Amino acid sequence: MQKLRVDPLSSIRVIVLSHEHIDHTGGIQIINYCGKVDVFVPASFSDRFKGWLASHPNVRLYEVQELREVCEGVFTTGELEQFVKEQSLIIKTGNGLTVITGCVHPGLENILRAASKLGDIYGVVGGFHNFSRLEALKGMRLIVPCHCTVRKREIFNLYPKTCRKCSVGCTILI
Repeated sequence: MQKLRVDPLSSIRVIVLSHEHIDHTGGIQIINYCGKVDVFVPASFSDRFKGWLASHPNVRLYEVQELREVCEGVFTTGELEQFVKEQSLIIKTGNGLTVITGCVHPGLENILRAASKLGDIYGVVGGFHNFSRLEALKGMRLIVPCHCTVRKREIFNLYPKTCRKCSVGCTILI
């Protein structure tokens, strides 16, 4: 954040945690450097974790179950499940909707189906974990497979014109 000149005190107003795995919650200590911040977590998060967040003086905690708006033009799919309960983000843009996933534990098709309630999906960015039904990405105009995506090379080979690389600090125009 220092390298990118992001000041958490003035820049971060909303935090959305996808699911309660340490690689997705470990950075929550950032709340100690933020001003007032709204934190959205799936309702299934442990009482201990939610209690710790709720006790922080700068945090306003929201437990999510259903699709809802997080801030203007940004929505959560709500808590979806298969093996692990998880929420994803939906961003409304001039191109359509872009879905930002955590690890797609509920299944990418389920996440895309939930997001499509808001309109046409332009693209998907995030971890795709063990997702194997790669034909579900057909028609996406932006595909950005990130961490934990097992079949990343196959996705790039199948969709070379619409795939983009993902890395820490990269900028993706949606």
